[in-house]
Amino acid sequence: MPNDTNNCIFTGTLGRDIELKYVSNNMAIASFSIAVNSTKKVGNEWKSETDWIMVKCFGKQAESIAERAQKGTPLMVSGRLKQEKWETKDGEKKERIIVLANSVEVLLRPRKDAQGGTYDNYGGSNTRTAPDEFTDLEPF
Repeated sequence: MPNDTNNCIFTGTLGRDIELKYVSNNMAIASFSIAVNSTKKVGNEWKSETDWIMVKCFGKQAESIAERAQKGTPLMVSGRLKQEKWETKDGEKKERIIVLANSVEVLLRPRKDAQGGTYDNYGGSNTRTAPDEFTDLEPF
């Protein structure tokens, strides 16, 4: 269908530092995951849930976000969903859904310090670390 749409926007927190690689034609590829938090009511209590969203971006955008963001940085990612399929060295078939980013923006979280100034809350106590399955960055 020519009118199909594949667009998504996520806001979340960078789970670990961005991995930046270069492929044979010197194209930069940044791979990272963001924690997207939500809540749902279970009985009479609200429970927090975290979904981990794998993201890739390319070229100058990849280099720029790798320089500007670190674990704990709040981000807004927009792009499209893509299913990746590959086979491991052991012959195991794998697949996952990722976001191919069109845009990645750093979101500032201003906080007041004791002197009344502001600072960014990067790497603060509310950060989470991406699970290990997001460190396997195959395929490129």
